[in-house]
Amino acid sequence: MTCPPTAPVVEARGEGLSLEELSRRQDHYTLLNVALSRQAADPTDAALALLICRSYSALGLAGPAREALNGPALSLAGRSEVQEILRQLATVPTGRVSWRSLQSRFEANSTRTHRRHPHVRQFDPLFCEIPRRLELFQSSDGNLHVSQRGDDGRRTWIPGLFDLNGMVAKIELPHQAKGETLYCQPYLVVSDHFGALLRRVYRGTSKMLLNFAPRIYLLEPDPTALGLLLYTSDDVDALCHERTTLLVGPGCVAELASILEEHPERAPPEYLVRLPTVRGPMAEDVPEAVREVAAVQADRSRAVIERVRDQYMRLPGGHWRRRFDEAAGGGLRVLSMTSRFTTVLQYAVRDLKAAFEALGHRFELLIEPNDHDLITTWDMAGMLDAFQPDLIVVIDHLRGEYAHCIPPKVPYVCWIQDQLPHLMRPEAGRSHGPLDFYVAPELSQFVRTYEYPPDRGMSWTMATNEEVYSAAPLPESRLSPHRCDFSFVSNQSALPEEFHARLRCQMEATPRGQQLLDHLFDMLRAGADERHPPCCRSAMQLLAQAREEIGIAPSTTRLMDQVARRYLHPIAELIFRQQALAWVADYCDQTGRALHVYGTGWESHPRFARYARGVVSNGQVLRAVYQASRINLQIIGSGAVHQRLLDGLAAGGFFLIRSCPIDVLNDPSERLLSAMRLAGAAPGDWLDEARSPQIAAALSELRPILTEPAVPGRARITAGDFASLEAHAADGYRRVARAVFDRYDDVSFGGTAEFRRLADRFLASDEERARISAEMRRQVLARFTFKALVRDLVEFIRARVE
Repeated sequence: MTCPPTAPVVEARGEGLSLEELSRRQDHYTLLNVALSRQAADPTDAALALLICRSYSALGLAGPAREALNGPALSLAGRSEVQEILRQLATVPTGRVSWRSLQSRFEANSTRTHRRHPHVRQFDPLFCEIPRRLELFQSSDGNLHVSQRGDDGRRTWIPGLFDLNGMVAKIELPHQAKGETLYCQPYLVVSDHFGALLRRVYRGTSKMLLNFAPRIYLLEPDPTALGLLLYTSDDVDALCHERTTLLVGPGCVAELASILEEHPERAPPEYLVRLPTVRGPMAEDVPEAVREVAAVQADRSRAVIERVRDQYMRLPGGHWRRRFDEAAGGGLRVLSMTSRFTTVLQYAVRDLKAAFEALGHRFELLIEPNDHDLITTWDMAGMLDAFQPDLIVVIDHLRGEYAHCIPPKVPYVCWIQDQLPHLMRPEAGRSHGPLDFYVAPELSQFVRTYEYPPDRGMSWTMATNEEVYSAAPLPESRLSPHRCDFSFVSNQSALPEEFHARLRCQMEATPRGQQLLDHLFDMLRAGADERHPPCCRSAMQLLAQAREEIGIAPSTTRLMDQVARRYLHPIAELIFRQQALAWVADYCDQTGRALHVYGTGWESHPRFARYARGVVSNGQVLRAVYQASRINLQIIGSGAVHQRLLDGLAAGGFFLIRSCPIDVLNDPSERLLSAMRLAGAAPGDWLDEARSPQIAAALSELRPILTEPAVPGRARITAGDFASLEAHAADGYRRVARAVFDRYDDVSFGGTAEFRRLADRFLASDEERARISAEMRRQVLARFTFKALVRDLVEFIRARVE
């Protein structure tokens, strides 16, 4: 648990400074806290009283300012300058806030709070006494201050005078300081003041990944503090939200410990925030109580994990081969994990589950139970112990990430769908054990560059669920909202210029590095309307061209990889997609055709906002979009054989595809591999183009996807590129659209003229669209269903376990 310095201790700010210096600095809050403390020891100090009066006045607290000059122990009343000050103070508001003006707010807040936290009713009598016991003031800077009077009539500020709003505004929440922007662990707020810290934490953790927002525990040992919140707050959303647990009264620390013990599936609070005025037992007891509960939970989890690990270690030799032999007709216990705070991956696991179960296997999914709790070690341990899986399948995460929990002696599959940094490094490849397997669209890069074991990787691209995306026509009531001539579904709505500017800052490049990014951006934008534009070329080619043209290149392999993954790949997709979408939009504007664009952010795009139709949810709504659109658009620079095309064709939709180099590599690849075998040429060998015309011609067609730029008169292919082509061939060109779809050439376009020709042709013929869509759908169902993936995967593992 961390306990960050939410603000400096109020009293400490004045240490070593005179009151005159504090006054000169206009540090009125510190001056008042120090001066009022001194005045309690010497109430006759006239100079001190004048300083107090001036600081109160500067803060807009005229009432307390007058009091400072009217103290019974002072002899200031007769002074002319004091009389003038009092005359001026009498003409301005006192700063006091009437409790009566807050009564209706208090009643509304209480009613709402009682519904969410019924146990708060017990403090209602105390809350109703607050107006008779305390006085409320508001300073000119907007801060609220509460005080009470002692038996001697002297005013005491509770817990002191300080710039609460300023303090809270300056707080950097600890999860943000730690760099956690998508998820974070629960927060603990201790002894809040007017609900300011609670609101700060609530707002600072509300806009994380999708619907995720962590739990917040608010501990208020003094019920009066809660009452003040109910009187003064115009917003109790944070207090009454389902993720906020409110514990009030002297026993709140023990209650917190009890709740955490009763819910081991919830992670204990990791972050504690409090005002600097909170000291003593509360500042010490709360962290200690949480640490004790966390230690007990960790011990329990470790005990379960050790028991599970021992069970798998004691399995006899040959167990897994026998188990997978028996599972030919089903019967495997399959476990997967995913997050409810994803979109595509969550649906992929849903479809994977349906496929395993349809083939007779049991499938359990570990996923967050709600929007406020992440999966804990206790959750993992309990699932492993209860289910005892024969196979674990997880998307985009290797076993090593769960080494603290998942035993090494159970088969584990990582289905790699995204090129994430934690997967794209040699340490990831070397982490594989004897029972670790992986599935990836293309294996060669992982084997060659990241040291993944070649014998445990299965090549597979995306898959579709033909039941979710059925071609059975939906009723017109479901289709009519989506009827249009063209539709495009994508979240790639960022302006390329804005993405470039943002990454230019985020990557913290040197001036030369920024010059490189600027040049790369200009290269990508130039020729964006070509059939195979620069944004379809490999990152290595683009970087090599930039080096030749401006003499700048990344200085290390790591930097080169970073520029490729973080900058070149995403911005190339933005440019590729939005250029083609502009062709479609221009055509629709000129012909009166309807274009619908679905996804996040399009409503703010300067060119495409008028076509934006919001976010479309996966499943039945997306199926309706595919069926209702005369022409769906597939525009992906990394290859058309992707999720949306597979789902859309399965649903019976018709697609036009913007051609890209990977979609047509099969024929030149076959010619190159065959010619090299006949010539006895090896990867890396330089050949004379004139003497090897077939190899040169094939390399020319393949040039956009190769890592090396062309050299006039000479030809060669690197070992890495050669291995990649061999992998495509061995996989039957599963990711190559022209190899998969016989009608690819009929529905693909490379420029605006080709698009217009195809648009005119297919908008004029419902029958031709239906015929081509049916042909392409048959090819999807034959090669790209989740059931086919599961069959191949189980057989792949069966052949490799002992």
